[in-house]
Amino acid sequence: IEENVGKKWQKLIDLYGTGIIITSGYRCHTHNARVGGSNQSLHKNGKAVDFIMAGRHNAFQVFTEACKIFSRVGLYQSTNNPMSAYIHVDIGEKGTWWLSYPITSGGKIKRVYAYYKSLSNLAKAIQEDKQRDWLNITI
Repeated sequence: IEENVGKKWQKLIDLYGTGIIITSGYRCHTHNARVGGSNQSLHKNGKAVDFIMAGRHNAFQVFTEACKIFSRVGLYQSTNNPMSAYIHVDIGEKGTWWLSYPITSGGKIKRVYAYYKSLSNLAKAIQEDKQRDWLNITI
């Protein structure tokens, strides 16, 4: 992991202890393509981390804390369990936050991404979403 990511990561560990489990850190180009990562993925530069947590934490609360530390944060609803999530953090362009959730289209599961330049707009979208219970999803 790139040094600046490591320093920010330590702040998250200081908040939550050692119960944070990295599910994806640095990715080589081949692995990034295999898992469906973007060609511009910051994982390929060691500037991004995906994680879950041991135990159950409110995903939106963890997301909110991560937003105070990292410049970009994404909250991903699990494909397998709609009441579970994981979080992506990186040190890319400041002020980008997003929600991602799976949908079934043509018999295949695809991922939808909704990007927000304001956390208040993201929070409003979460409250208005009638399909997903973002405020009660756990990580």
